[in-house]
Amino acid sequence: MSGGLPSDRWIRVEAALSELGGAYERANAAMSLGLAGRLRSRLVADLQPRPGEVALDAGCGPGQSSELLAMAISPGGTLILMDPLAEMLVAARERASRAGRCLGVLTVRAKFEDIPLADESVDLALASYSLRDAVDRGEALRELRRVLKVGGRLGVLDLTRPDGGAVDALARAYVRWVAPALAGLATLRLDVSPWREIYPTYEAMWTSSELVREVRRIFEVRKAFRSALGVFTGVVAERLR
Repeated sequence: MSGGLPSDRWIRVEAALSELGGAYERANAAMSLGLAGRLRSRLVADLQPRPGEVALDAGCGPGQSSELLAMAISPGGTLILMDPLAEMLVAARERASRAGRCLGVLTVRAKFEDIPLADESVDLALASYSLRDAVDRGEALRELRRVLKVGGRLGVLDLTRPDGGAVDALARAYVRWVAPALAGLATLRLDVSPWREIYPTYEAMWTSSELVREVRRIFEVRKAFRSALGVFTGVVAERLR
């Protein structure tokens, strides 16, 4: 089960993200009622990043997770920021550079399915609210495994569809109608069309159990947690060989 976004849908999502700019973070906080940021902090803590390590923030966006990683691997660490959007890389680099003392920060403009890094070159990799935007999520996980060192850790956190039918229907309605309205209010944008691009990525995403199972196909899962009845799922895993 590879799963992923059709190429034409990915282009629309990319355009919407480019349009959002500085409103991205405020919108996420509003749509998740503050839960998204708390879960991101939990995942980074569970990954146990250490000073001096090489970390990859895959699909870094404007750098919320990048900031947390930068503080954790300083001093002496190297943070690699990867995103297909140049404006996101600029924002994430500025944020990470401010947060990390004696930290090396590199930017890579790339997609999940073709990560331009050497085999076994990073100690830990993080995909925070970004894996669902991959065109081929199975290939994305294989690429993340390739660049991780043996013993390296992977953290994945994303919106997922709840396993139960009734809860899934409720979650779909929230993501489709309520979340865009909250984002529009939080960012003072009456045009909520960019936020509506979240729903197709959510609809195409794995269920909570499927995400854990697909990570387990490639990695050794060390921890999994769910929140909001499975609308959010986090997984911490390790590359064993």
